[in-house]
Amino acid sequence: MPSPSHLALESVLPPPFLLPPLILSSSASFSPRLLIIGALFAVVAGSNIGANLTLVGALAGLMWAAILRAKERKISYLKFAAYGFTLVPPVLLVVCGVLSFELAVFP
Repeated sequence: MPSPSHLALESVLPPPFLLPPLILSSSASFSPRLLIIGALFAVVAGSNIGANLTLVGALAGLMWAAILRAKERKISYLKFAAYGFTLVPPVLLVVCGVLSFELAVFP
């Protein structure tokens, strides 16, 4: 299980910092432009998906939960995850389909 400090670092570390090593270390046979565009879209989609799957997937979710608690409204981690795991997979399929189409049509 990750430590709280590890989770805090992941919450505030912007995913684009992780992008250059990914691109530079890739040995894929795609064009560099296509690889960069695909990687950028993957980072954007991934950071949004993580935040919507679980309440601790992003700092905003934790802040939102704290605001709800202050207003005496509660949502459990399990209930939030149930909504997330219900809604994210179909959205992920649509996002991947649209991105695949765009990358195929506009290389």
